[in-house]
Amino acid sequence: MFDFVVVGAAFVPGLGTNSTLLRLARLLRVVRVVRLLPDLRVLVVAVGRALPAVASLAVLTLLLLFVYGMVGWLIFDEHAPDRFGTIGDAMLNLFVMLTLENLPENLAMGREVSEWTVLYFLSFALLAAFLLFNLLIGIVINSTEEARALELARAERELADEDPANDEAAHEVVLAERVRSLRQSLDDLERELARSPVAPIGALAARHRPASHG
Repeated sequence: MFDFVVVGAAFVPGLGTNSTLLRLARLLRVVRVVRLLPDLRVLVVAVGRALPAVASLAVLTLLLLFVYGMVGWLIFDEHAPDRFGTIGDAMLNLFVMLTLENLPENLAMGREVSEWTVLYFLSFALLAAFLLFNLLIGIVINSTEEARALELARAERELADEDPANDEAAHEVVLAERVRSLRQSLDDLERELARSPVAPIGALAARHRPASHG
């Protein structure tokens, strides 16, 4: 069906006479390599599942840039018109600062106006450059885990369709993967409890356990 769409594009009015667009349409056949590499297929599925959450994160980033851009325009309008002359220039300057590339220059420029402007730039760096990027990494990791689970389920179905005798083996593979995930989650939970200042559950249980008589 994919080849049929690519070949049929040559008969689309306006597209068949444009050799450049036809070459681009034929280049789409390289996408078929995704079917040959399971790890690449997992990554592609992960990207597709992450798109809704990434879109929401992009809206949040745009709102953050607008709010900080408005404040920066009010503060540095006259002092740095090339960076904060308009709200658009301010948002563009802050977008570049997401990479922390021009943070030292902005800090030096802001301290010429007031020492309190350091809080403005540092708060933006903490919220945008660190918090939003960590949220993006978390979204990608979560989507990758979901895509890997879907790939395991698809492999299980394929083994069951090819040979019913492989159904038990496929279940064992999926079960082993789930046990590994649960074990990793338990290890992470134990590390979190070890770092927590709260007393361990066993100690709390022993403290509230009624004393035995006789």
